[in-house]
Amino acid sequence: MEDEQILEMLCEPREEVRPMFLRRSEEGYFKILIEKHLHSDEAKFSEFFRLDLTQFHFVLSLIENDLYTVSLNNRNLYPITAE
Repeated sequence: MEDEQILEMLCEPREEVRPMFLRRSEEGYFKILIEKHLHSDEAKFSEFFRLDLTQFHFVLSLIENDLYTVSLNNRNLYPITAE
């Protein structure tokens, strides 16, 4: 590929971020289901994840660093949390 073609591809305008992604921190799966409902009901949390809250956080601590990656672009300023 020619250098000019590559530059053209890199400089193409990006799509606008969809509103559903902008509201993820208030309306997302984690925010609604897990934080609002399951964290306060340990029996349901265990039923859903097959781990109690302590076990969940232990497993999360083992894999959390592996879940973080350096973003190749800065399109999403607030990626999904490891939790």
